[in-house]
Amino acid sequence: MKHLFCGLLGWLMLGHPGMSCAEQHEHAQGKAVYDDNCAHCHGYEGDGQGYAFENVFPKPRDFTSGMFKIRTTPTGEEPTLEDLYNIISRGMPGTTMPAWEKVLTEEQRREVSIYVERYYREDEDEEDEEDEEDEEDEEDEEDEEDEEDEED
Repeated sequence: MKHLFCGLLGWLMLGHPGMSCAEQHEHAQGKAVYDDNCAHCHGYEGDGQGYAFENVFPKPRDFTSGMFKIRTTPTGEEPTLEDLYNIISRGMPGTTMPAWEKVLTEEQRREVSIYVERYYREDEDEEDEEDEEDEEDEEDEEDEEDEEDEED
């Protein structure tokens, strides 16, 4: 019964029924902390369109783009979880993004990092699925052309 509940909870909240119960719990905690502390600027969809976004400069980061200013990875690459954790902990200089190190626990900051990562990882997964579908469509078209050539 517990596994059924966790699977249903994950499916309803995050759309990931294949996650373990522990992963679902972790994402649920990250979501709760994000919704309470981050969504008013970054938006509930992670798109930087929270209700306060018009009143802050510079505008809040759109997590769905996967583009981040402060990271240890090369330009154009996504940040590591540690990069996200450090930004959350230390804040973003020159912006209204505060340091959360003294407000949120280490565990909460880690959970929010994982939750934020899902915004741009989901976009990648969707793009991969679209690419696979396009490839399958092209293969189907080629097969149909081959069949037509054989009939002639």
